[in-house]
Amino acid sequence: MKDQKKTEIRVGVTVIISLLLFLYVFGWAKNFNAFSDEKELSIKFNTVAGLDKGDRVMVNGMRMGFVDEVYSKGTKVFVNVTLDPNVDLREDATFQIMMLDLMGGKIIEIDPGMSEVPIDYSTVQQGNFSGDISTAMAALGSVQKDLVEVIKDVRVTFNAVNELLGDNELKNNLKSSVSNLNKLSVKLNIVIDENKDGLKKLIESSNEAAEAANKLINDNSEDLNKVLKNFDELSANANQLIKKIDELTEETRSQKNNVGKLLYDPDFIGQLKQTLQQTNELIKIILEQLKGEGINVDANIF
Repeated sequence: MKDQKKTEIRVGVTVIISLLLFLYVFGWAKNFNAFSDEKELSIKFNTVAGLDKGDRVMVNGMRMGFVDEVYSKGTKVFVNVTLDPNVDLREDATFQIMMLDLMGGKIIEIDPGMSEVPIDYSTVQQGNFSGDISTAMAALGSVQKDLVEVIKDVRVTFNAVNELLGDNELKNNLKSSVSNLNKLSVKLNIVIDENKDGLKKLIESSNEAAEAANKLINDNSEDLNKVLKNFDELSANANQLIKKIDELTEETRSQKNNVGKLLYDPDFIGQLKQTLQQTNELIKIILEQLKGEGINVDANIF
């Protein structure tokens, strides 16, 4: 009887331990812990690209939570995550869906941020999808046609270059050009070697001329400054003279001086014209008399 009770007790303890172990393994597999003070956070995405319930949530590359729920609302997808109690997120934290492996698995990577203000866990956070192989292939497919055209153009270019390089006449011309360039380089070296002393003297003469010019400028800097100053004064006087001429012209045109009054007086101009006409007639009469019998003077003196 006692052995039977011991057996029953052993069986019961074994069942209880097995049940507890099963619950522990089940909770670990499902990321569930009834005795921890876990944090919950809701994140909004435009697309989750296959993210599913139970996927990992990483903080700075460390597994610190799991996806608890994924549901859509309108054009957005909302993801509820459960985080470990020791996770410390700041107000400027960022949330990204990233590819876990080449098989297409997804995780949420969280950058906790550097702000001094803690994050508000009751506020829905904005997340981003950083892309994966499928999105890269889709982007490649969108440019596939252009890529094919580019490859065709490159192939045509290579064919043209091959044809150009395969031209024997071009090869001979290139060889001739390179040979002439080598000969020119040799001759240039010979000329430099033969005229090394002359080039040295020319450089020395140029240096001496530059030094003499600098010395001349330095020795006569005061005179040059005076010349420049006189030139500035001459330029200023010329400007004043031009200004006065302009003023005189304007006064003459507006009849503000005697010359202007005479030039622009219609009576004076008319009298001047009449005087010139009479003078011309008198000259004509004198010339006719000189050609004839001489000058006849018929004057009545009272």
